[in-house]
Amino acid sequence: MVLEEEEEKLLGRKGEKVLNDGCDEDTDEVVEEFHVKQGALGTFLVKWRTWIIAICFLGIQVVNSVFRVKMYQAWGTEYTFFRQQLTNFLYNVDASIVVIYLLIFTDEITPEMRRFPIWKLAVLGFFDGFSDFLSSVGGIGTPGSVQTVLNQTLIFYTMVFAIILLGSRFAPIQYAGGLAVMLGAALTIVPAITNNDTTDDMSTGSVMRGLGQPEETWAEVTSCLDGVDDASEGFASSVSIHWYSILIYAASILPQAASYTFKEMTFKKFLLNVFYVSCIVSWTQLALVWVFLPIQSLKGFGNVPLSTIPSQFKEGIQCFFGNQDVIVYQNQSPLACCSAHVPVVTMIYSITGFTGGILQLFIMKYGSATPAGGL
Repeated sequence: MVLEEEEEKLLGRKGEKVLNDGCDEDTDEVVEEFHVKQGALGTFLVKWRTWIIAICFLGIQVVNSVFRVKMYQAWGTEYTFFRQQLTNFLYNVDASIVVIYLLIFTDEITPEMRRFPIWKLAVLGFFDGFSDFLSSVGGIGTPGSVQTVLNQTLIFYTMVFAIILLGSRFAPIQYAGGLAVMLGAALTIVPAITNNDTTDDMSTGSVMRGLGQPEETWAEVTSCLDGVDDASEGFASSVSIHWYSILIYAASILPQAASYTFKEMTFKKFLLNVFYVSCIVSWTQLALVWVFLPIQSLKGFGNVPLSTIPSQFKEGIQCFFGNQDVIVYQNQSPLACCSAHVPVVTMIYSITGFTGGILQLFIMKYGSATPAGGL
Protein backbone atom coordinates (compact mmCIF):
# COMPACT_ATOMS: atom_id res chain seq x y z
CA MET A 1 0.00 0.00 0.00
CA VAL A 2 2.97 2.32 0.57
CA LEU A 3 4.02 1.90 -3.05
CA GLU A 4 0.49 2.57 -4.21
CA GLU A 5 0.18 5.76 -2.12
CA GLU A 6 3.56 7.09 -3.26
CA GLU A 7 2.80 6.42 -6.91
CA GLU A 8 -0.60 8.08 -6.71
CA LYS A 9 0.89 11.09 -4.90
CA LEU A 10 3.53 11.58 -7.58
CA LEU A 11 0.96 11.20 -10.33
CA GLY A 12 -1.23 13.83 -8.67
CA ARG A 13 -4.29 11.64 -8.04
CA LYS A 14 -6.15 13.06 -5.03
CA GLY A 15 -9.78 12.10 -5.50
CA GLU A 16 -10.47 11.31 -9.11
CA LYS A 17 -8.37 9.78 -11.82
CA VAL A 18 -6.38 12.46 -13.62
CA LEU A 19 -7.35 12.48 -17.27
CA ASN A 20 -4.54 12.57 -19.80
CA ASP A 21 -4.72 15.94 -21.56
CA GLY A 22 -1.65 15.73 -23.75
CA CYS A 23 1.01 15.64 -21.05
CA ASP A 24 2.43 12.22 -21.84
CA GLU A 25 6.04 13.37 -21.55
CA ASP A 26 5.49 14.96 -18.15
CA THR A 27 3.65 11.89 -16.93
CA ASP A 28 6.48 9.63 -18.10
CA GLU A 29 8.98 11.78 -16.19
CA VAL A 30 6.93 11.49 -13.00
CA VAL A 31 6.65 7.72 -13.38
CA GLU A 32 10.41 7.49 -13.99
CA GLU A 33 11.00 9.60 -10.86
CA PHE A 34 8.83 7.18 -8.87
CA HIS A 35 10.76 4.16 -10.15
CA VAL A 36 14.12 5.75 -9.29
CA LYS A 37 12.90 6.68 -5.81
CA GLN A 38 11.60 3.19 -5.00
CA GLY A 39 14.57 1.31 -6.47
CA ALA A 40 14.68 -1.99 -8.33
CA LEU A 41 12.32 -3.82 -5.95
CA GLY A 42 9.70 -1.08 -6.11
CA THR A 43 9.88 -0.98 -9.91
CA PHE A 44 9.49 -4.77 -10.08
CA LEU A 45 6.48 -4.81 -7.74
CA VAL A 46 4.71 -2.02 -9.61
CA LYS A 47 5.40 -3.53 -13.02
CA TRP A 48 4.34 -7.05 -12.13
CA ARG A 49 1.88 -6.43 -9.29
CA THR A 50 -1.18 -7.54 -11.27
CA TRP A 51 0.44 -10.90 -12.08
CA ILE A 52 1.66 -11.35 -8.49
CA ILE A 53 -1.83 -10.65 -7.17
CA ALA A 54 -3.35 -12.98 -9.79
CA ILE A 55 -1.07 -15.87 -8.74
CA CYS A 56 -1.97 -15.35 -5.07
CA PHE A 57 -5.64 -15.17 -6.03
CA LEU A 58 -5.49 -18.51 -7.86
CA GLY A 59 -3.96 -20.19 -4.82
CA ILE A 60 -6.63 -18.77 -2.51
CA GLN A 61 -9.39 -19.79 -4.93
CA VAL A 62 -8.25 -23.42 -4.91
CA VAL A 63 -8.51 -23.54 -1.13
CA ASN A 64 -11.85 -21.71 -1.20
CA SER A 65 -13.27 -24.14 -3.79
CA VAL A 66 -12.29 -27.19 -1.72
CA PHE A 67 -13.90 -25.82 1.42
CA ARG A 68 -16.99 -24.68 -0.50
CA VAL A 69 -17.73 -28.32 -1.34
CA LYS A 70 -17.06 -29.40 2.25
CA MET A 71 -19.33 -26.64 3.57
CA TYR A 72 -22.21 -27.55 1.23
CA GLN A 73 -21.92 -31.17 2.35
CA ALA A 74 -21.84 -30.19 6.03
CA TRP A 75 -24.91 -27.90 5.89
CA GLY A 76 -27.11 -29.93 3.53
CA THR A 77 -29.96 -28.25 1.62
CA GLU A 78 -32.32 -27.31 4.45
CA TYR A 79 -30.10 -24.51 5.76
CA THR A 80 -29.25 -22.94 2.38
CA PHE A 81 -30.57 -19.47 3.20
CA PHE A 82 -29.05 -19.41 6.68
CA ARG A 83 -25.71 -20.65 5.38
CA GLN A 84 -25.72 -17.98 2.68
CA GLN A 85 -26.46 -15.23 5.19
CA LEU A 86 -23.93 -16.58 7.68
CA THR A 87 -21.04 -16.66 5.22
CA ASN A 88 -21.98 -13.19 3.93
CA PHE A 89 -22.04 -11.86 7.50
CA LEU A 90 -18.65 -13.37 8.32
CA TYR A 91 -17.23 -11.82 5.14
CA ASN A 92 -18.65 -8.45 6.16
CA VAL A 93 -17.13 -8.68 9.63
CA ASP A 94 -13.70 -9.31 8.10
CA ALA A 95 -14.07 -6.31 5.79
CA SER A 96 -15.38 -4.06 8.57
CA ILE A 97 -12.47 -4.86 10.89
CA VAL A 98 -9.98 -3.83 8.21
CA VAL A 99 -11.90 -0.64 7.36
CA ILE A 100 -12.23 0.40 11.01
CA TYR A 101 -8.49 -0.07 11.47
CA LEU A 102 -7.75 2.01 8.36
CA LEU A 103 -10.11 4.78 9.51
CA ILE A 104 -8.65 4.99 13.02
CA PHE A 105 -4.95 4.40 12.50
CA THR A 106 -4.29 5.53 8.90
CA ASP A 107 -5.39 8.17 6.41
CA GLU A 108 -5.78 5.74 3.49
CA ILE A 109 -9.56 6.23 3.42
CA THR A 110 -9.73 9.95 2.67
CA PRO A 111 -12.69 12.32 3.18
CA GLU A 112 -13.06 12.39 -0.62
CA MET A 113 -13.55 8.64 -0.65
CA ARG A 114 -16.13 8.80 2.15
CA ARG A 115 -18.08 11.41 0.17
CA PHE A 116 -18.40 9.02 -2.77
CA PRO A 117 -22.15 8.34 -3.32
CA ILE A 118 -23.12 5.23 -1.39
CA TRP A 119 -25.93 4.44 -3.82
CA LYS A 120 -23.40 3.77 -6.57
CA LEU A 121 -21.73 1.14 -4.41
CA ALA A 122 -25.19 -0.18 -3.50
CA VAL A 123 -25.74 -0.91 -7.20
CA LEU A 124 -22.66 -3.13 -7.11
CA GLY A 125 -24.05 -4.80 -4.00
CA PHE A 126 -27.32 -5.47 -5.81
CA PHE A 127 -25.55 -7.25 -8.67
CA ASP A 128 -23.38 -9.26 -6.26
CA GLY A 129 -26.36 -10.15 -4.08
CA PHE A 130 -28.53 -11.18 -7.04
CA SER A 131 -25.72 -13.35 -8.41
CA ASP A 132 -25.14 -14.97 -5.02
CA PHE A 133 -28.86 -15.62 -4.62
CA LEU A 134 -29.25 -17.27 -8.03
CA SER A 135 -26.11 -19.40 -7.60
CA SER A 136 -27.20 -20.58 -4.13
CA VAL A 137 -30.70 -21.50 -5.34
CA GLY A 138 -29.61 -23.08 -8.62
CA GLY A 139 -26.50 -24.72 -7.22
CA ILE A 140 -28.52 -27.26 -5.23
CA GLY A 141 -29.80 -28.96 -8.39
CA THR A 142 -26.75 -28.37 -10.59
CA PRO A 143 -23.92 -30.96 -10.69
CA GLY A 144 -20.55 -29.73 -9.49
CA SER A 145 -18.90 -30.48 -12.83
CA VAL A 146 -21.52 -28.39 -14.65
CA GLN A 147 -21.05 -25.53 -12.17
CA THR A 148 -17.33 -25.47 -12.94
CA VAL A 149 -17.95 -25.18 -16.68
CA LEU A 150 -20.67 -22.54 -16.27
CA ASN A 151 -18.39 -20.45 -14.08
CA GLN A 152 -15.98 -20.16 -16.99
CA THR A 153 -18.65 -18.41 -19.09
CA LEU A 154 -17.95 -15.40 -16.89
CA ILE A 155 -15.06 -14.68 -19.27
CA PHE A 156 -17.38 -14.29 -22.27
CA TYR A 157 -20.05 -12.26 -20.47
CA THR A 158 -17.46 -9.92 -18.94
CA MET A 159 -16.00 -9.33 -22.39
CA VAL A 160 -19.48 -8.47 -23.70
CA PHE A 161 -20.16 -6.00 -20.88
CA ALA A 162 -16.69 -4.48 -21.29
CA ILE A 163 -17.32 -3.92 -25.01
CA ILE A 164 -20.72 -2.31 -24.38
CA LEU A 165 -19.95 -0.23 -21.28
CA LEU A 166 -16.22 0.44 -21.53
CA GLY A 167 -15.70 0.38 -25.29
CA SER A 168 -13.03 -2.29 -24.83
CA ARG A 169 -11.52 -4.11 -27.78
CA PHE A 170 -9.86 -7.51 -27.75
CA ALA A 171 -7.55 -9.50 -29.99
CA PRO A 172 -9.12 -12.06 -32.37
CA ILE A 173 -7.69 -14.93 -30.34
CA GLN A 174 -9.44 -13.55 -27.24
CA TYR A 175 -12.78 -13.46 -29.04
CA ALA A 176 -12.16 -17.03 -30.20
CA GLY A 177 -11.34 -18.09 -26.65
CA GLY A 178 -14.56 -16.56 -25.30
CA LEU A 179 -16.66 -18.27 -27.96
CA ALA A 180 -14.89 -21.58 -27.27
CA VAL A 181 -15.84 -21.30 -23.60
CA MET A 182 -19.49 -20.72 -24.52
CA LEU A 183 -19.46 -23.67 -26.93
CA GLY A 184 -18.02 -25.92 -24.24
CA ALA A 185 -20.65 -24.73 -21.76
CA ALA A 186 -23.44 -25.45 -24.26
CA LEU A 187 -22.12 -28.96 -24.91
CA THR A 188 -22.06 -29.56 -21.16
CA ILE A 189 -25.46 -28.11 -20.35
CA VAL A 190 -27.50 -29.92 -23.02
CA PRO A 191 -26.78 -33.48 -21.76
CA ALA A 192 -27.27 -32.35 -18.15
CA ILE A 193 -30.67 -30.88 -18.99
CA THR A 194 -31.86 -33.83 -21.09
CA ASN A 195 -30.82 -36.32 -18.37
CA ASN A 196 -33.21 -34.68 -15.92
CA ASP A 197 -33.70 -37.77 -13.78
CA THR A 198 -30.06 -38.14 -12.72
CA THR A 199 -28.90 -37.61 -9.14
CA ASP A 200 -25.76 -36.68 -7.25
CA ASP A 201 -24.67 -39.01 -4.45
CA MET A 202 -25.20 -37.31 -1.11
CA SER A 203 -25.41 -40.38 1.11
CA THR A 204 -24.19 -40.12 4.66
CA GLY A 205 -21.07 -42.09 3.71
CA SER A 206 -20.31 -39.66 0.90
CA VAL A 207 -20.79 -36.66 3.16
CA MET A 208 -18.72 -38.12 5.98
CA ARG A 209 -15.88 -38.97 3.62
CA GLY A 210 -16.01 -35.43 2.25
CA LEU A 211 -15.64 -34.07 5.77
CA GLY A 212 -12.73 -36.38 6.52
CA GLN A 213 -14.69 -38.56 8.97
CA PRO A 214 -13.41 -42.17 9.29
CA GLU A 215 -16.01 -44.93 9.01
CA GLU A 216 -15.74 -45.90 12.67
CA THR A 217 -17.12 -42.48 13.66
CA TRP A 218 -20.16 -42.52 11.38
CA ALA A 219 -22.40 -44.13 14.01
CA GLU A 220 -21.52 -41.34 16.44
CA VAL A 221 -22.04 -38.66 13.81
CA THR A 222 -25.53 -40.03 13.00
CA SER A 223 -26.53 -40.74 16.63
CA CYS A 224 -28.94 -37.78 16.65
CA LEU A 225 -31.03 -39.63 14.05
CA ASP A 226 -31.94 -42.46 16.45
CA GLY A 227 -35.71 -42.71 16.56
CA VAL A 228 -36.26 -40.43 13.56
CA ASP A 229 -38.85 -42.12 11.36
CA ASP A 230 -37.49 -40.86 8.03
CA ALA A 231 -33.93 -41.92 8.79
CA SER A 232 -33.79 -45.26 6.98
CA GLU A 233 -30.90 -47.63 6.49
CA GLY A 234 -27.67 -45.91 5.72
CA PHE A 235 -29.53 -42.57 5.79
CA ALA A 236 -29.09 -42.55 2.01
CA SER A 237 -30.11 -39.44 0.15
CA SER A 238 -29.53 -37.86 -3.20
CA VAL A 239 -29.80 -34.50 -4.90
CA SER A 240 -32.03 -34.43 -7.97
CA ILE A 241 -30.65 -32.59 -10.98
CA HIS A 242 -33.24 -30.26 -12.52
CA TRP A 243 -33.01 -28.43 -15.85
CA TYR A 244 -34.41 -25.25 -14.31
CA SER A 245 -31.76 -25.32 -11.56
CA ILE A 246 -29.04 -25.45 -14.21
CA LEU A 247 -30.57 -22.49 -16.06
CA ILE A 248 -30.89 -20.50 -12.82
CA TYR A 249 -27.26 -21.18 -12.00
CA ALA A 250 -26.24 -20.18 -15.53
CA ALA A 251 -28.21 -16.93 -15.15
CA SER A 252 -26.25 -16.08 -11.99
CA ILE A 253 -23.17 -15.42 -14.15
CA LEU A 254 -24.76 -12.40 -15.85
CA PRO A 255 -25.11 -10.11 -12.80
CA GLN A 256 -21.65 -11.22 -11.69
CA ALA A 257 -20.15 -10.11 -15.02
CA ALA A 258 -22.05 -6.82 -14.80
CA SER A 259 -20.69 -6.26 -11.30
CA TYR A 260 -17.10 -6.85 -12.44
CA THR A 261 -17.47 -4.35 -15.27
CA PHE A 262 -19.08 -1.64 -13.13
CA LYS A 263 -16.35 -2.11 -10.52
CA GLU A 264 -13.71 -1.57 -13.17
CA MET A 265 -15.52 1.57 -14.32
CA THR A 266 -15.56 2.83 -10.73
CA PHE A 267 -11.86 2.17 -10.13
CA LYS A 268 -10.85 3.69 -13.46
CA LYS A 269 -12.70 6.93 -12.78
CA PHE A 270 -12.28 7.36 -9.02
CA LEU A 271 -9.50 6.72 -6.53
CA LEU A 272 -11.16 4.49 -3.94
CA ASN A 273 -9.76 2.20 -1.27
CA VAL A 274 -10.38 -1.46 -2.15
CA PHE A 275 -11.26 -2.44 1.42
CA TYR A 276 -13.72 0.46 1.75
CA VAL A 277 -15.47 -0.52 -1.48
CA SER A 278 -15.60 -4.17 -0.43
CA CYS A 279 -17.08 -3.28 2.97
CA ILE A 280 -19.87 -1.07 1.64
CA VAL A 281 -20.74 -3.45 -1.21
CA SER A 282 -20.81 -6.53 1.03
CA TRP A 283 -23.11 -4.98 3.66
CA THR A 284 -25.45 -3.84 0.89
CA GLN A 285 -25.40 -7.35 -0.53
CA LEU A 286 -26.30 -8.84 2.87
CA ALA A 287 -29.34 -6.56 3.13
CA LEU A 288 -30.52 -7.13 -0.43
CA VAL A 289 -30.55 -10.92 -0.07
CA TRP A 290 -33.58 -10.50 2.22
CA VAL A 291 -35.40 -8.80 -0.66
CA PHE A 292 -35.01 -11.99 -2.70
CA LEU A 293 -36.26 -14.22 0.13
CA PRO A 294 -39.93 -14.39 -1.05
CA ILE A 295 -38.69 -15.65 -4.43
CA GLN A 296 -37.01 -18.57 -2.69
CA SER A 297 -40.41 -19.89 -1.61
CA LEU A 298 -41.34 -20.49 -5.26
CA LYS A 299 -40.95 -23.91 -6.84
CA GLY A 300 -37.71 -24.00 -8.78
CA PHE A 301 -36.13 -21.32 -6.60
CA GLY A 302 -35.77 -23.47 -3.50
CA ASN A 303 -39.39 -24.16 -2.56
CA VAL A 304 -38.54 -23.13 1.01
CA PRO A 305 -41.64 -22.23 3.06
CA LEU A 306 -41.15 -18.79 4.58
CA SER A 307 -42.56 -20.12 7.85
CA THR A 308 -39.48 -22.34 8.29
CA ILE A 309 -36.96 -19.47 8.15
CA PRO A 310 -37.02 -18.73 11.93
CA SER A 311 -36.39 -22.39 12.80
CA GLN A 312 -33.65 -22.54 10.15
CA PHE A 313 -31.84 -19.66 11.79
CA LYS A 314 -32.30 -21.06 15.31
CA GLU A 315 -31.00 -24.53 14.42
CA GLY A 316 -28.36 -23.12 12.07
CA ILE A 317 -26.89 -20.97 14.84
CA GLN A 318 -26.87 -23.96 17.17
CA CYS A 319 -25.07 -26.04 14.54
CA PHE A 320 -22.51 -23.32 13.88
CA PHE A 321 -21.68 -23.16 17.59
CA GLY A 322 -21.11 -26.91 17.79
CA ASN A 323 -24.46 -28.42 18.80
CA GLN A 324 -24.23 -31.92 17.30
CA ASP A 325 -27.84 -32.73 18.18
CA VAL A 326 -29.01 -30.63 15.23
CA ILE A 327 -30.14 -32.78 12.29
CA VAL A 328 -28.81 -31.94 8.82
CA TYR A 329 -31.33 -32.53 6.02
CA GLN A 330 -30.95 -33.30 2.34
CA ASN A 331 -34.09 -32.79 0.25
CA GLN A 332 -36.14 -32.73 3.48
CA SER A 333 -34.79 -36.16 4.47
CA PRO A 334 -32.56 -36.58 7.56
CA LEU A 335 -28.96 -37.05 6.48
CA ALA A 336 -26.66 -36.76 9.51
CA CYS A 337 -26.01 -34.81 12.67
CA CYS A 338 -24.32 -31.44 12.59
CA SER A 339 -20.60 -32.10 12.34
CA ALA A 340 -18.08 -30.73 14.81
CA HIS A 341 -16.14 -29.56 11.76
CA VAL A 342 -18.89 -27.14 10.64
CA PRO A 343 -17.52 -24.02 12.43
CA VAL A 344 -13.97 -24.55 11.15
CA VAL A 345 -15.01 -25.37 7.60
CA THR A 346 -17.36 -22.37 7.46
CA MET A 347 -14.75 -19.97 8.89
CA ILE A 348 -12.03 -21.10 6.48
CA TYR A 349 -14.44 -20.75 3.56
CA SER A 350 -15.35 -17.23 4.72
CA ILE A 351 -11.76 -16.08 5.27
CA THR A 352 -10.53 -17.44 1.94
CA GLY A 353 -13.58 -15.94 0.22
CA PHE A 354 -12.83 -12.54 1.75
CA THR A 355 -9.16 -12.71 0.81
CA GLY A 356 -9.96 -13.83 -2.73
CA GLY A 357 -12.56 -11.09 -3.12
CA ILE A 358 -10.07 -8.40 -2.06
CA LEU A 359 -7.39 -9.73 -4.42
CA GLN A 360 -9.95 -9.77 -7.23
CA LEU A 361 -10.76 -6.11 -6.60
CA PHE A 362 -7.05 -5.28 -6.76
CA ILE A 363 -6.85 -7.05 -10.13
CA MET A 364 -9.75 -4.92 -11.40
CA LYS A 365 -8.11 -1.78 -10.04
CA TYR A 366 -4.70 -2.38 -11.60
CA GLY A 367 -5.76 -4.44 -14.62
CA SER A 368 -9.26 -4.98 -15.95
CA ALA A 369 -12.46 -6.87 -15.18
CA THR A 370 -11.91 -9.45 -17.95
CA PRO A 371 -8.81 -11.14 -16.46
CA ALA A 372 -10.47 -11.04 -13.05
CA GLY A 373 -13.47 -12.84 -14.46
CA GLY A 374 -11.26 -15.35 -16.22
CA LEU A 375 -9.55 -16.25 -12.99
